[in-house]
Amino acid sequence: MDFSLTPEEREFQAEVRAFIKEHFRPEFMMREGLADTPGRREFVGLLAKRGWLRLGWPKEYGGIPSTPMMRVILNEELAYAGAPNLGISVLAVGQGILHYGTEELKKEFLEGILNNEILFAYAYTEPHAGSDLANLKTRAHLEGDEWVINGEKMFISPAHYAHYFWLAVRTDPSAPKHKGISLLIAPIKSKGVTISDLETLGRRGRFGDIWRTNRVIFDNVRIPARYIVGKVNQGWQVISAALDDERLYPHTPLRRSVENLVKWANEPDESGYRPAEDPQVREVIARLTAKMEAAQVLFYIQASSMLAGKRSPAEAAMTKIAISELDAEIMSEALKLFGARGLIESGTPETILGGEFTRDFRASILGPIAAGTSEILRNHIARHGLGLPRTA
Repeated sequence: MDFSLTPEEREFQAEVRAFIKEHFRPEFMMREGLADTPGRREFVGLLAKRGWLRLGWPKEYGGIPSTPMMRVILNEELAYAGAPNLGISVLAVGQGILHYGTEELKKEFLEGILNNEILFAYAYTEPHAGSDLANLKTRAHLEGDEWVINGEKMFISPAHYAHYFWLAVRTDPSAPKHKGISLLIAPIKSKGVTISDLETLGRRGRFGDIWRTNRVIFDNVRIPARYIVGKVNQGWQVISAALDDERLYPHTPLRRSVENLVKWANEPDESGYRPAEDPQVREVIARLTAKMEAAQVLFYIQASSMLAGKRSPAEAAMTKIAISELDAEIMSEALKLFGARGLIESGTPETILGGEFTRDFRASILGPIAAGTSEILRNHIARHGLGLPRTA
């Protein structure tokens, strides 16, 4: 398998790097840019003006001339810099509407998504349906030309600033649990929607609420009947496809972290001692580097499959597990190597590498949980990749 870039793609990669160098500022950092900060809105708005949210989209729906790999390159470079990525609205929801939505929905939503004017929030998880999402209880039933929705969703992080929910609901409680689910689009400002704030471990950052998440109550919420994506009771396919798209985690933040570890190890302290002189330090960094290179190969295999129109839940699961778990491992190992100074956050002379690893350690805890826990994804690999049975 050849992962080398074409001359056109290398030129685009250089253009993206120049763009980031010119426009990127510390307040745009990806970990903290997950919140609806003015910096995030400004930066993604600049990407939209360049037309880069349209990479890989069909021309008839606003796409611009590009190779399929260019969107992957853009995501890689943004992730390496720590910049805000394109977001689920472009990478997953938009693709869901493109492949499963009616022409009416495509006309209503796609252009706004590509202009960064319409933002979506996944509304999947519930108090008793997270890893086993098919156990969801939120109900929706048709009354005339409207869906009526009742239920509760948890950990809906963008709910306080997005415009619409990408909402998983149960529309046939008598059907097998994977068969009675539908996917609806619900305006967040609908009457009957109540959003309440939930505290998180990584809550506070240099720029405010970096990991706010939310509880959402739906109390007789009414939306137009046409706001369904795909067929009634067949929403599981739409949900799964969107999650596979989301699980294409860029590997480049791992490379950036390892490179920063190497930089730290080679810098002498006040006495002239360099951590790299310690064989245990060298062993840890070498081991993490080998794992990082393996994760990169998994990423490119999954990206190649998706760009060829071949969806593989097993490949998506492998990539997500490898990258999210390695991210957490790198952060944990780094803090062990740094010792007590590694716990000092930014703002003091004693901090190591600007407190980046301290901050990212807290954020990395979420990685093996979000978009499917590692345990559930290993079941996907066993069933969809290896053909193993559900039960012994």
